[in-house]
Amino acid sequence: MTVLAHSFDVETSSPTIGQGKLMSIGACLLEIPNNGTVEIINTFSENISWDGGLVFDHPETQQFWKDNPDAFASCTKEARPPSVVAERLREHIRAVQETASKRKAKYVIVVDNAWFDVPWIDWFLASFGGEALPLRHNYFTGWMSVENVVDV
Repeated sequence: MTVLAHSFDVETSSPTIGQGKLMSIGACLLEIPNNGTVEIINTFSENISWDGGLVFDHPETQQFWKDNPDAFASCTKEARPPSVVAERLREHIRAVQETASKRKAKYVIVVDNAWFDVPWIDWFLASFGGEALPLRHNYFTGWMSVENVVDV
């Protein structure tokens, strides 16, 4: 069975959801057929602009961004309003899940630090995504089991 692995990553101004700001969201869909080859078939990358700017309420996070100015610039350039990014993210997730459903592929979410990234994405979608569903809810098959979320 072909696996479609949907990998996500976020960058934030703080570890605290709701106090800090989600700066950037990236996603990549990998097709992994039985023969073991891997192909990128879809990507998503958006930076988010916030009225009032970013909030750095955690000294270590603030220091990280000071020490990595190129990464900070990459996560803040060409930023769009939260509602625009959330709608685009919802559309991206829905399209990817539809692809998996049509191909009858196993759909899995792959995240480094799932305990951190997934709640940020869920909060963002719930707060700004209108009718968006949480990341662990598949638009075509319902709630995903724990084996469909891989923390690397």
